[in-house]
Amino acid sequence: PSFPSLEMEGRGNNSSSGGEQSPSAGDKEGKKFVREPSRSKSSRLPSQVKGGEKTEAEGKHIDDLLDPAYTHRYECADKDATEVLVAQDPLGSLRGGIGATVWDSALVLCRYLEHQKICFQSGCSVLDIGSGTGIVGLVLACSQKRCRVTLSDHPRTLPLLAKNAEMNRKIWESKDSKVKIEALDWCDDSPDAAATIQKWKNERFDIICASDVVIWPELYDPLIRVLSSLLERGGLSVYLSYEQRKKSNEKEFFQKLSRKVPGVSIAKIKAKDLHPDYQSSELHLYLIGSRPTDEKNSDKKTK
Repeated sequence: PSFPSLEMEGRGNNSSSGGEQSPSAGDKEGKKFVREPSRSKSSRLPSQVKGGEKTEAEGKHIDDLLDPAYTHRYECADKDATEVLVAQDPLGSLRGGIGATVWDSALVLCRYLEHQKICFQSGCSVLDIGSGTGIVGLVLACSQKRCRVTLSDHPRTLPLLAKNAEMNRKIWESKDSKVKIEALDWCDDSPDAAATIQKWKNERFDIICASDVVIWPELYDPLIRVLSSLLERGGLSVYLSYEQRKKSNEKEFFQKLSRKVPGVSIAKIKAKDLHPDYQSSELHLYLIGSRPTDEKNSDKKTK
């Protein structure tokens, strides 16, 4: 299949919003944060077919499928206390899977990046893989000057990602930041998917972010294939956060990654370095990196 690139640098969609809460908390008080958007034809969902049956979402306006009471409100730690609003779909109306909600591991990652001022220099370039709602990349785009963010996930998540990027457009444009959305199914080994990964390698991102992407063991190998390709460049930092669900599975992921990427460094971020109010024994954050390319070449010459 072809993989569309939805450029969010100069086109309009629509928006809506709500309050800061967990994915399961549908507190109707959140509606006081609602912003009434303009509605456009581009916000209607394309026809979707699953098992030969059309879904209920076909042709409907995205705002008719999302309850604004579930919208997450994130207040950035910048001097302006910038507010990022992220629509969620915990009821699965868009069929975007578990990535349609803001999970705690994403908040831990956001707060850590702010707390430690990771990628806070002007002009930072970020790739957010398995973006889900897009909250991690959008927080960086909305709180930093001239930040370039690429949000990426499975094609079925694009409608929600596009809505959330558009919802916060005025904020990230005011920062001279840019946000674009690209689809990548980790399991796809087609030439189109390979071209997307190669393009990302050529873009030389400063950091890669990924939250709650190690839930399903059957996706470990495809995800590691993508990460190992990106880490070939050397000198790249990947910040990966997740909620511990089965320790043996997560241990297997890091073991596989170590075998696949020679010389990769995997370090758990210590609790003392996390935001004091955003940490838990069940939430983990790792820094994954490979040595700079010149160091690898030096080793080869030595051998």
